[in-house]
Amino acid sequence: MPELPIELKVQLMEELPTAAAVVTLDTHVLVANALFWQLAADTGLAQAGRRSQALHEMLDDASLAALRDQLGRQEHFCLLLQLHHRDGQPRWVECAAAQRPSGSGHLCLFHDVTSGRKAELQAREQAAQLRLLADNVPAAIAYYEAEGITCLFANRLYATMNGHDELSIVGRKLIDVIGPQANAFIQPSVDKVVQHGESVNYVRPATLPSGEQRWLDVSLIPQTDANGKTIAAFVLIMDVTKHVLAEQAVRESEGRLQLFMDASVEGIVFHQGGKVVDANPAICDMVGYRHEELVGTDVLSHIAPEYRSTVLANTASGRSVRWEAKLIDRAGRLLPVEFIARTFLHKGQPMRMSIVRDMRDRLAAEERINYLAHHDELTGLPNRSHFMALLDASIGGRHDSRAALLFVDLDHFKRVNDSLGHRAGDDLLAEVAKRIRAVFRETDLVARFAGDEFIALVQWISGREQVAEVAQRLVDQLAEPFQYRGHEMTVTGSVGIAIYPDDARSPQELIAHADAAVYSAKRHGRAGYEFYSSALSDQAYADLVLEQQLHDAIRAGEFVMHYQPQWHAASGEL
Repeated sequence: MPELPIELKVQLMEELPTAAAVVTLDTHVLVANALFWQLAADTGLAQAGRRSQALHEMLDDASLAALRDQLGRQEHFCLLLQLHHRDGQPRWVECAAAQRPSGSGHLCLFHDVTSGRKAELQAREQAAQLRLLADNVPAAIAYYEAEGITCLFANRLYATMNGHDELSIVGRKLIDVIGPQANAFIQPSVDKVVQHGESVNYVRPATLPSGEQRWLDVSLIPQTDANGKTIAAFVLIMDVTKHVLAEQAVRESEGRLQLFMDASVEGIVFHQGGKVVDANPAICDMVGYRHEELVGTDVLSHIAPEYRSTVLANTASGRSVRWEAKLIDRAGRLLPVEFIARTFLHKGQPMRMSIVRDMRDRLAAEERINYLAHHDELTGLPNRSHFMALLDASIGGRHDSRAALLFVDLDHFKRVNDSLGHRAGDDLLAEVAKRIRAVFRETDLVARFAGDEFIALVQWISGREQVAEVAQRLVDQLAEPFQYRGHEMTVTGSVGIAIYPDDARSPQELIAHADAAVYSAKRHGRAGYEFYSSALSDQAYADLVLEQQLHDAIRAGEFVMHYQPQWHAASGEL
């Protein structure tokens, strides 16, 4: 087929709705339409005599090299190119090229994609900012879809806490991330979020991949659609074992950054020149103000007076700091909080960002943990270790006053567990604890020592008669029948008593002697009390020696059977 005249080629190219040019293998322009030359003019091309080298001036070095490489392959291609622009701003075009039938160059169509390319780069930058923010806040963060409970996003701390990285954790189900045991523990909380759209907070123990034991404060926040159905959930985890928080930067953001800020259970406030500039819903809920009421107010007006000088000093220094203080809410109540603050530049001016953590739940958790460390959870009484510390503080090294230690051991308590089950046994122990506590004065020390054993210290006693009266009331109270689910149970108790300093000179010796008195009371019929005497220690030693001698005789084969009576099972005759 004969070549078309050059005038006809130009005419046909002018009909195209986009910039077009015929380009040789060495990137020279043979012919182009007006839209191409307009594009060239926008890049600053001014010399008409050098139009064949237009692409050399229009493209940056990397784009020119890429175009030359594609042209050299002599095949159709599509390529993204970056142009210079006379205003100094980058510009992008998509070049779609087809090799001419004659083989003399390519017909290239240039489509301006600058706006789309800028939007793509901006989206990438925002995604990078979100990742940077998420990986640097002092919390483990994740985002799970409700259907299938599958991880869609996790920051570095959350991923490493569960033995993964930020990429490998995405797409995994919750049970695969935290393991079956932890999943079973939190399943009721997950059900509340997914099925009822409720925000949930709980504290649970966890073993990290490193083997370290941690207490984790976990918050689950649902994300719902227009119909109120939960479609996903945010996970926020704080390590309350050491309360270690790293101060991190929070940058101005839109879209997902704003969504993250709104979903955070930590209060976040920006202030400049002493005035609140912005605040998230969590801090608004914390102090009881609407967003529009809080913005523009004096920062110090929300801080308890005794902490205002600290706030001013930290703000003036511009340092990244963490400290504890108290906020004043709308009702005038003081709220214990923890601040993590830093200064950054916003539009050339210093701005302060503070992360505000409500410490009420954490302090309550600490108080609860401290309580459990010193008390028996079933009965609410001090536990053994706490009682020993109190006993040592009460009588250790003091000989100027007398005190009585009463050791209580329930009689045949095992029968209750065997017949009615451990639940009944626990309920009975709780009731026994109430009865024992009611017998003694508020100033007396009463504790659960172990299992079905209780112990009490009565201080400043006048004599044995006073202690005997208390012991008898204790025995009588325990002998009263207990009601349990329609069953009447009678569980008695044996009480051993040792007097300080008459019977012992140390807490350990006092307990040992009271324990010896308990077993003497059991040998004498149970359901009673007995005072310690030195004869009990002698008898206990004699019993121990006899038991050891019997063991030695069995091992040595010193027992010989001389007579073994045989009885008729039916008649009972010998």
